[in-house]
Amino acid sequence: MNNVPIASKMDDKLRKRGNQKDSSMEESLNNTSESVPGGEKEDTSKRTARNGSSSEELEYLEVKHVVLILLFVFALFFTGTYMFFNAINSTNSFNRENQLGNKENHFVPSDKPFSEKFSDGKTATKGNQRQSGENLETNDPKELDLPTILWWTDMLYPHMLSGRGEKKIECDIGTCYSTNDKSYLPASNTRGIMFYGTDFRAYEAPLPRQKWHEWALLHEESPMNNYILSHAPMLRLFNHTGTYGRESHFPITTHSLPSLEYLTERQPVPLAAKNSLRRGGSLAPIVYVQSHCNVASDRDSYVQELMKYVDIDSYGECLNNKKLPQHLRDPVQSMFSPEFYDSVSKYKFHLAFENAICDDYVTEKFFRPFHLGSVPIHMGSPSARDWAPDNHSMINTDDFGSPKELAEFIIRLDNDDAEYEKYLDFKKSGVQNRLLIETMKNRNWAVNEWGRHSFITAFECHVCDKIFERWTAERRQARDPSVELPPARTGEYKHLGCPVPFVSVGKLEDRELEDDIRVWIQDYWSMYDQALALQKMILEGHSDTTKLFDVLHEMYIESGRMS
Repeated sequence: MNNVPIASKMDDKLRKRGNQKDSSMEESLNNTSESVPGGEKEDTSKRTARNGSSSEELEYLEVKHVVLILLFVFALFFTGTYMFFNAINSTNSFNRENQLGNKENHFVPSDKPFSEKFSDGKTATKGNQRQSGENLETNDPKELDLPTILWWTDMLYPHMLSGRGEKKIECDIGTCYSTNDKSYLPASNTRGIMFYGTDFRAYEAPLPRQKWHEWALLHEESPMNNYILSHAPMLRLFNHTGTYGRESHFPITTHSLPSLEYLTERQPVPLAAKNSLRRGGSLAPIVYVQSHCNVASDRDSYVQELMKYVDIDSYGECLNNKKLPQHLRDPVQSMFSPEFYDSVSKYKFHLAFENAICDDYVTEKFFRPFHLGSVPIHMGSPSARDWAPDNHSMINTDDFGSPKELAEFIIRLDNDDAEYEKYLDFKKSGVQNRLLIETMKNRNWAVNEWGRHSFITAFECHVCDKIFERWTAERRQARDPSVELPPARTGEYKHLGCPVPFVSVGKLEDRELEDDIRVWIQDYWSMYDQALALQKMILEGHSDTTKLFDVLHEMYIESGRMS
C-alpha cells in the first residue's frame, strides 16, 4: 500500500495540473501569431508584457493551491480530534449508565403478566440476540440515552428516514426514539415493539421476548383482516392497545370521522326531489355500493335476500344491477369524488354494511350516509347507534328478525314523509349524542389535519409516554428500591375481541361446503390455534418464530387432534 500522505498526493496532482497549464500557456504563446494593423506580427514588448501577466497569474494559482491544501489538512486534523474526544465521551457515558445499573440492576423484575415466565435474558444469546443487559452494537450513542419504539410491522411507519436510523419524538410526558430498523431489537433500551394489526403475523413475531419488551397493537381496520387479534390469548400478549374498541387503552373508534361538522355541514337533497326520482322509476329507495364480495359478515347473502322484497340499486361488483359512469367505477378513486357523492345522495336509504361484525367497528360506510343526508341501514357493530348523531338517525338490521321484516319497514318509511324526515332532524338540530360529542372533543388527534397528530403518531406518543414512565421508574428504583413501578398493563378481549363469523340469513348447515362463510369460520379458529402456539413459544423462551407451525403440530398431537 502506498504510504504517501494524502496532502503530498494532492500536492503532486496539483503540481502536475499546474505544469500542464504552464506548458499549455507557453505553447499557446509561442505558436500564436496575432495580427496587428499592417499585417505585421505583435511586437516583442507587447509579447513580453503578456508573458509577465501570465507569470503573475501562475503565481496566484500556486498560492491558491497552497491555501486549499492547508485548509484540507486542517479539516482532517479537526475531524480526527472530534472523533477522538467523541469516543472518550461515549465511553464515559456508557460507564455512567453501568453505574446506574444498566447491566444487572437496570432491569428490575417486571410485574407484567407472563413476565416471570418470559426469557430471563440467557436465551437472548440464541441467533443474533445478546445478553439482556448488553446494548446493540452501534456507532450512535443516542441509543444509550432514551427508550426506543421499534415498528416491527413497518409498512405503516409514520416517519421519513433516509436509510436506516431513528427519529426522535417529543411527547407529552417522555421523549423516545422511533425506528423501523429491526437490528435495534436486542438493544436494552428498545422497550416498545409496535405492531400494525393487519400486518401482524404470529410466525414473524420478535422472539425471544425479553422482560422489558412491551408490545403495542395498533388496529383500526376490519377484524377479518387478521382474526388472530380477535382472541384473548393473543390480546393478552400486548401491553398497549390502540383499536376501534372503546375499551382499548387508546380508542380510535372514530378514525373515519373527520369532525362533528362533517355529519351536518352538507344539506340533504330535498325530499320532494327524492320522491320525484322514486316516482319516476329512475331510482330505487335503497342504494348499495360494494366491490369487496363474499366477506366475513356474509352481507351479500343478506342483500340478496333483501332484494326479493324491496328494490335496491347495486352499483359495485357485488350483486351488481346498475352501472355507474365509467370514471366512477374505481372504488378507490371515486370513494370521495363529489360527483359520486352527488349521485348516491339522491337515494333515501343507504346500505351501510361492514365486512365484519364486531362491537365498535364502524367505518366510513357508517358515517358517509349521515354526511350525504341519506338514512343508513347498518349491519356491523351491534352498538353502532352509540356513534350516530342521535338516537333516531339510523336503522340497524339487528332490530329486525329477517330481511323481509326490514323490507316491509323500509317500504312503509318510504311512503311516510313525516316519519322519514325525523331520521334527518340532526341536520337541523345538530349532533345530540353525548358520547360522540365527548369522544370527538377529547381525542388528541385528527383526520387529515395539517399540524396535528394522526391517530397513528398519537398512539405512538401514547406508547412512548408509557414506556418512558416505566423506564424512568426502573432507573430510579435501581438507585432506590423503595420506588414503585407504574402499574402493569395488558390487553384484554374487550379491547378488540370479535365473535366468530356467522351466516347473516338462514342456517350454516344449509350452506354449501365451499361457501365462503365456512372458510371465514375456519380461518377464525385456525387463528385461535396460532395465538395459543405463539403464547406457548413466548412462555417457553423460544427464539425462532418460524418454528410456530412445528409447535402447532406438536400441540395438535398432544391434544389428540392429530396422530
